[in-house]
Amino acid sequence: MKKTKTLLLIVTLAITLPNIALASGGVSEFTEPLEKFADLLGGPWIKAIGCLGFIIAGASLAFGRTTLDDHIQKVLWIIIALSFVLAASSFVSNFFGFSGAIL
Repeated sequence: MKKTKTLLLIVTLAITLPNIALASGGVSEFTEPLEKFADLLGGPWIKAIGCLGFIIAGASLAFGRTTLDDHIQKVLWIIIALSFVLAASSFVSNFFGFSGAIL
C-alpha cells in the first residue's frame, strides 16, 4: 500500500511539475538522419526506381496472370504499392517543396 502511494505521488508530481521531470528539450540528434533520409526519398533515382518497379510489376501481372502463383501475385501487388508510394513521395516533395508527409 505504501509503494502504491509513493508511486502515485511521484506520477502526480511529474505530471503537474514537468520542470523537475528531468526531460531534455531537444531531439536534435534524431533530426539530421531523418532529414538525410527524406532527401534520399526525394531524389531523381527514387522516382526512376518507383516508375520502373510500377511498370515491371504491372506488366508481369497483366501478361502473366494465369501462369503466376497466388503468392507471387501478392508480392507483385506489394511491389506496385511500394513503387507507387516512392514515386508519389518524390513528386510531392518536388511540387510542393516539403517532405513532411514522407516520414
